[in-house]
Amino acid sequence: MLPIKRLPTVLGMTLTTLLTVGVVQAIEPARLAPADLTDRAVAVRVSLTVGGDLIVAPQSDPQPVRVEVMTEYLQTPGPGEGVLRRYEQGALTVAKETRSTIDPTRGVVLAQLLGGRVECRAERIAFSRSELDLVEAPADPLTTAGLFPTVKVAPGDRWTLEADTLGPLLKLDSVSVCEVTAVLTDLTASHARFRMAGTVHGSVAGATTEIDLRGVGLIDRQTRILTQLNLGLEERRAIGPASPGLDVAAKLSLRCEPLSTTEATEAVAAAAGNGTATSEVDGRFSPAGLVRIQSNDNAWETLASRDWHLTAQTRKTLALRAAEGQEPLATMLLRTVASRHAKDLAAFTAEVQSQVEPEGGRLGAFEERITPSGLTCFTVVVLGKAEGIPTEWHHYLLQEPLSSAPAVSAVTRIAESDRQRFAEGDRLLIDALTLTPSEATASHTGSSLR
Repeated sequence: MLPIKRLPTVLGMTLTTLLTVGVVQAIEPARLAPADLTDRAVAVRVSLTVGGDLIVAPQSDPQPVRVEVMTEYLQTPGPGEGVLRRYEQGALTVAKETRSTIDPTRGVVLAQLLGGRVECRAERIAFSRSELDLVEAPADPLTTAGLFPTVKVAPGDRWTLEADTLGPLLKLDSVSVCEVTAVLTDLTASHARFRMAGTVHGSVAGATTEIDLRGVGLIDRQTRILTQLNLGLEERRAIGPASPGLDVAAKLSLRCEPLSTTEATEAVAAAAGNGTATSEVDGRFSPAGLVRIQSNDNAWETLASRDWHLTAQTRKTLALRAAEGQEPLATMLLRTVASRHAKDLAAFTAEVQSQVEPEGGRLGAFEERITPSGLTCFTVVVLGKAEGIPTEWHHYLLQEPLSSAPAVSAVTRIAESDRQRFAEGDRLLIDALTLTPSEATASHTGSSLR
C-alpha cells in the first residue's frame, strides 16, 4: 500500500497524465468524411444578400443594385440520385421589390446534381427564370461534400478546395482559376470548424467573373453533415452576351439541420401534388433543362432551353438572347399582336417580303403547320446580311384557328456561320408556345412585324 503522504503526488501525476492524454486524443488527426445527402433528411435555410453596382454598358454609369434571396425547405431522399424538397418559404427581392416567391402549396421540387450544377424541376409547371434564380441559389447543400478534407486532419492542417467543388457551390458555369485553401481551426468529438479563403475565376452565362471569398464552416461529426457555412464574397463580373456586369459584395449563409428521415419524408409526401412521394419522374415533374417564359400581358407562355435569356421587355414584347459559353448565338423578339385568323401563309409571306426587300434581303424557305399545342404557325425564312455578315431571319406568326384570341409574332436572328450550332434552337420555343386569351389581351392591335 502506498504511503498516505505520496497520494497527492501520485494522484497529481495520474490526473496530469489523464488530462494530457485527453488533449492528445482531442487533437489527433481525424477523418471528416461527408454524408451522402441524397440519402438523408435535412431542414435547410439559405440566405444571400448582394449589394453594389450593376454595369449595363461599358461607357454607362454604374447602377446601384441590391438583391436578397432567402429560402427554407425540407429535403428528403428522392428518385435516382435526386432529392425532394418541400419549400416552407422563399423570396427573391431586388431593390426591396419582391420579384419571385415560392408558393408552399405548389408541390415538391426535384433537385439533382447534374454535370457539375444543381438543377431543380417543379411538379407539373416549369419554373420561370426568376423562380430558378431562387430555388437554384448558390450554396446548395448538394454541392458541399467537396469542402470536406479527403485525408485525416488536425487543427492547423490545410487542404486545397478544387474547382469542381467551388464551381457548383458558387453557381459558376466554368472555372478557369481556383486558388482557395481551407484550414481546420477547431476539432472536438462533436464538431469540426474550418476557415476558407482564396480566389476563383470563371464564367456565368458567358460572362467572365472574378470572386474573392472568405468563409467559415461547421461540420457535425456525428451526422457528418456541414451544418453551417458563412461566406463573404466580392465579385467583379464582366458584361456578358446576355447579362449585365457586376461589381458587388455579398454575404451567403447556409444552415443545414439533420432530421428524422421517416418524419421528414412523410411531411414532403403530404406536400406532393399527388399526395405520395413516388419514384416516378417523367410526367410528374417539368421537363429537364427548360425554363418557363410568359408574356407580361399574360397573353401567352412557352418553354425554352436555359440558353435563352431575357434581355429587354415591355408589356407586349419580350427580347431574348441565346448564348453558348461566351458567344451569343441568336436573338429573338416575341410580341403579342391582334388576332390574324383570317390571314393565310401567302399574305404573311407578302407582308414579310414587303419589309425586308428594301434592306436587300431575299426570301428563303416558308411553311404552314400546326404546332404540338394546336396553333397554326406560319414560318418565313429571310436570307441577307447584317453588318456585312450573312444572316438568317426566321419570321413566325402563331394563332389559334377560328379564334379572336391574340396572336404571337416572333423573329429570330442568327448568323449563318452559327446555324449548325444553333440547329433549331427556336423551334422548341415556338412549338411549346400556348395562348392564354383574356379580356386584357383581346383588344390588341398592330402589325405582326412592327
